[in-house]
Amino acid sequence: MAKSNEFRRCLEEQKLPEPLIAWCESTLGIETLSDFCNIVTVNGYESELDVVILSACEDTKAAPNKALLLARLRAAWRAARASILKIEARQKTGQPVDDLDDPLDPATQENLLDAWRKRYNLELPVHVAPSDTLLGRVWREMQRGTVTVIGIDKVRSLFAANRPQKDRFLDLGSAKLQLRPDEDTRAAQSVAEYYQRLRVLCNAYTIAGTFNWFKVDSKQLPGTKVFMAPLGVLLDYCAAVLRHATDSNATIEWLKVRDEQCRARMVELARQQWPLGEAFSKAYQEQELMWQQPPSRKRVDPELHAASDSPPSSKKARTAKELKGRAFCKRWNDQRGCTKEDCQDIHACDILLAIGEAATAHGGSSRLVSLGGDSALEDGETEYQVPRVVRQAGQRRLGHTSSSNGGPLEVDRSPMWPLKPRLAAVAKSLAKARHVQITSAGHDSEIVGMGNQSTAQDVAPVELTWPSPSQVEALRPTEWVYYCGVSPLPQTHWSLHDKGPIFVISLFDGIGAAFVAMLALGLTFRAVAVELDPVAAGVCAASFRNVTHFPDARLFTAACLRQEFQTHAYAAVLVIGGSPCQDISQLNRSRKGLHAPRTQLFAEVPRVAQECRDLLASLHISIPVLQLLENVANGPTEVMTEFCDVMGSRPIAVHGSSFGWVRRTRLFWGGDGLTALTHSAQHALPKDIEGAPDEDDIMHLRWVGKKPWPAKMFFQDGFKPSFQPQSNIGATTNHVGFATFTQSFEHPRLPDVAASAEARARYQDDKRAFPAFAYEERATLMGIPSSILQWAVPGEDDVTWSEQVRASLVGNSFHVPSLMVVLMILLQLLPVVSGIPPPMYSAFETCLRNQVRGSVFQPGMVDACPGLLTPEDMLGQIQQQFVSLEVQWPVLQVNDKVRAAVRKLQIFKVDCILREAESEFGAPQWRQQNHRALAASALGAQRGGPLAKIACQRLIPEKVDKVTHMALGTCLPSPYDTHAVLDPDAGFAVRAMVAFGPCIRTWRRLQQRAIRIVRDFLSPWDATLRGLMSEPVFKVASDKCPAMMTATAVLLDWPDLTIGLRFVTGFRLLGQIESPNIFRPVPPATPDPPDLKNEFLQRAPAAIRKLEAFLPQAEYTQELLDHTVKEIETGWADGLFTRQELDEAFGPSRWLPMQRFMHVQACGKQRPIDNGRSNGHNALSWMVETICTNTPDFAAAACKALMDLLHKSFTVCPAWAQVVFGTEDMDHAYRQMPNMPEEAPGLVIGIWHPAEVCYHASPSVRIG
Repeated sequence: MAKSNEFRRCLEEQKLPEPLIAWCESTLGIETLSDFCNIVTVNGYESELDVVILSACEDTKAAPNKALLLARLRAAWRAARASILKIEARQKTGQPVDDLDDPLDPATQENLLDAWRKRYNLELPVHVAPSDTLLGRVWREMQRGTVTVIGIDKVRSLFAANRPQKDRFLDLGSAKLQLRPDEDTRAAQSVAEYYQRLRVLCNAYTIAGTFNWFKVDSKQLPGTKVFMAPLGVLLDYCAAVLRHATDSNATIEWLKVRDEQCRARMVELARQQWPLGEAFSKAYQEQELMWQQPPSRKRVDPELHAASDSPPSSKKARTAKELKGRAFCKRWNDQRGCTKEDCQDIHACDILLAIGEAATAHGGSSRLVSLGGDSALEDGETEYQVPRVVRQAGQRRLGHTSSSNGGPLEVDRSPMWPLKPRLAAVAKSLAKARHVQITSAGHDSEIVGMGNQSTAQDVAPVELTWPSPSQVEALRPTEWVYYCGVSPLPQTHWSLHDKGPIFVISLFDGIGAAFVAMLALGLTFRAVAVELDPVAAGVCAASFRNVTHFPDARLFTAACLRQEFQTHAYAAVLVIGGSPCQDISQLNRSRKGLHAPRTQLFAEVPRVAQECRDLLASLHISIPVLQLLENVANGPTEVMTEFCDVMGSRPIAVHGSSFGWVRRTRLFWGGDGLTALTHSAQHALPKDIEGAPDEDDIMHLRWVGKKPWPAKMFFQDGFKPSFQPQSNIGATTNHVGFATFTQSFEHPRLPDVAASAEARARYQDDKRAFPAFAYEERATLMGIPSSILQWAVPGEDDVTWSEQVRASLVGNSFHVPSLMVVLMILLQLLPVVSGIPPPMYSAFETCLRNQVRGSVFQPGMVDACPGLLTPEDMLGQIQQQFVSLEVQWPVLQVNDKVRAAVRKLQIFKVDCILREAESEFGAPQWRQQNHRALAASALGAQRGGPLAKIACQRLIPEKVDKVTHMALGTCLPSPYDTHAVLDPDAGFAVRAMVAFGPCIRTWRRLQQRAIRIVRDFLSPWDATLRGLMSEPVFKVASDKCPAMMTATAVLLDWPDLTIGLRFVTGFRLLGQIESPNIFRPVPPATPDPPDLKNEFLQRAPAAIRKLEAFLPQAEYTQELLDHTVKEIETGWADGLFTRQELDEAFGPSRWLPMQRFMHVQACGKQRPIDNGRSNGHNALSWMVETICTNTPDFAAAACKALMDLLHKSFTVCPAWAQVVFGTEDMDHAYRQMPNMPEEAPGLVIGIWHPAEVCYHASPSVRIG
């Protein structure tokens, strides 16, 4: 967000002409108020302003109103001078230079309000106009480009900030203390008040946004201009906040958290130069899914609720005694019923609405209930939605609402009570009626009726029966389905190649287990759930948002989806159902088989699927319609044959017991009308799933993962399963795991033989509600989140009946892991198609081809380059580096994939060849460190004082006035216009970024894939080399790949080829440090002693005595001990040891310890450092080259190279070319470097234990 120019604003406020202002900025170079005031003297400013500015400007020196312009210029100078003096006075007294909450100057504030009125032609009422302090804060933040998240509690309107407050006094005897209410911190008390304050804040942004008198550059539409803070955009955000709050019955805290998160993202975008209006829109789009999540419901512990003696508290609804002079009938309202035929009182509900009026305040006509999100209001009509009030009255539920001329609303008890307004049902005969929305209705009947319809003025007297195919025109889910439960969805490592969007029709839906499986796989879908059981439908509606519900599968027709398919695009349609199995399951001894009415319901799945195919064909929409049917695996033969004939395919069997927990073998029939589900099952199975056909040619699938699914389970009251789920993995028998729950009914008196004696006893005690073997354990592990079942019969006092309902719901549901396996297979039938290319695809492709033409990135350039290493050459050089270890190398088979990957990884070498780079190797060369003087000169830095011989020449001469200094400073080159050198590898990265642009991510993924191919190819050699590591080295480098490290050095021509070897033998720390001879050489400070070991042993006894005398009085002893213990627990160190133990390990005084001390950084972080100087460790090791870096040198050189290439390649800087500075750091880098085991006596660290000096040994490189 651009900052305003204070100098320009000062002159504009005095009505000075634009040519004069532009001349001052361009010719005189005035940018700030200080420049403007100091360009003339204080005593002679009145005449000097005329000479320096007014008469010097060609546009004003001969102006007829020159005298008026001079007066205005003097007034502007005085205003600027006053502002500067105010700042200086604040600085002298130690106050902030500019308090953000100070009111604006009257002239500035009036100018802002005038500009706002002219732009929008509106007048703000005092109740929504921002207070003076709020406007001042917002204006200053926007002026500086430092917008912050202002808490709604601090937002005040002009009326709230200036209304009179009653003073209160506290009598202290000799004095009185005046108390005033702290109005500035009073929190919003309701959603309406929060919305009103948000409106005030947005109005403040729009008013303050007028400091940008002209439009600013757009970020969403590059090349266009937009207003800084348009009023319409900010009001849309306020309306969206209010809509989400009212739709979900949100609390203040829920609303505050989401609003502040959204505005925090707006602040982040605004500080990235986004216009405020676009920042609000972008932030809301990114946070829209967060707004869709409803408030979490507080769960009550049933045991605590039962143990409480006090009844649950409930807030009483406010009631009215009379309406327009007539009293409400008390007997009618308290459910006793009024028996008087000539009762003069009002027979209506006496509960007050949220607006403070009685329910029948607007008249006696009832309103039509709409289950849909689409209104049919005529132009000019208004629809209001108020919170629902429910009152039980006999067998009715009364819901009250308000509309343009509304009245009371009666809603009969209906199975559609869980539905939300977004779940649309449009009725043909009532399509043009004025109607309102309610959040819920009653339950237990199929009528959504109209009370007192004969008196309705705008609705024909008709009874709306739900559902009726003759009246239901369309079922329209308006949003994507999402899960709103508390318990998490199942976690899986499976991933779909196509995640939708699809349209799902779930027949015999139950509690929505199919939706659990789809959401766990990451599918995006809209859905219609068809379920006749009102309890199950209610559970599904409460657990999943944006699902349209239909009760009877036999009455469902695909014709009601015509408008849905016309208005939305889908990749496929899925018709799924688990038809009733009571009459074909072996659990039912009196099963009726194929001819039972419930068994015949399976045919609804192919019927609805075929209707969808016909409908899509009539609409000329070419998308597949998938169908999937699930049922038990132990049905009669004639039933299985009929299922196969009708579904047109053989089934596949999934064994739920193989997942470890439940007895759940199910058959699945499916396909897309042309290809059967079994065809996909023979080609590609999900990971950890194996399949094999049986003698009936039925594919049996089972889970063969390492752990059961779920991996862990915790049971209440100390119960444990009587089996080991780990041993059930891969099982294909249906006699292991927990039994399946079924519908609760009285089972036969003789229990099953397979049940144990304890199970038989519980079977009799529970009145034989479930099969006897089900009482082995009462846990359900079907992959269904447990919080879904909390909506089954909520608040029911009969615990036994509630448990039976929940058990039946689970038993009638899918086994979610099994269904996920089948969905993974079924969705492979979707055609793999590429998306429609964007309109500018051809232009983008042409530009990309032109950018890479003739460079190393041109396709085929690397493959055509001669002289590159082959995989055989690479393997030979790797073996040469490990000759000293006498490795028994496994035989590796080279294939075309490996050859292509090896060539692809030599692209940097090919780039050096094409550019004819003068280098012995293609790896980083540290040119900047080898040319330190050139790099320092490019940065404007120098070593030594201004009189030194090596001092740089001054860029600006000394003893010049300020105006001259400013004029000369504008001629200096940019800090990024540097002539610093750049390493070849950094130049390669810059060229790649310019060549590929935003497509560099794709190129990077291809290079990473080549690295993984080579890594996997060398994995047998890496395993062999890890086997040659000594125990201390393996402890540090057990996860390293020495062969891959050496291969990387070989392919890069990196001189340090021994790096992989050192991860096997360990790195040397004593003596001369091994170096690659590419960095800046350093003469050794210490000559190589004739006998390093003797020198080491001579220092050890004195060093030990010195250390043990110092450590008891050292600082941070406890912190050092805690950090050391943590290292030992992590495996980075061994210990703790006493002196006697080290003498036994290395010999008496034949080990040289280091002291550990604590370094406290400026940020407060404590970092332990091992002192290698005090006891001579540093003197016993030396280097022959060094590397040092200056952070700014590389950044400036890289930016210069990037800008040069962009200017050569593009006429206009592309939008994706943004420079972002960052750093990368290797996590615990030193801890990942193993030491040579022979040097262990010199890598002992001493610390102070509370009682004595203790030591620990480190197998990795120390920080010191």
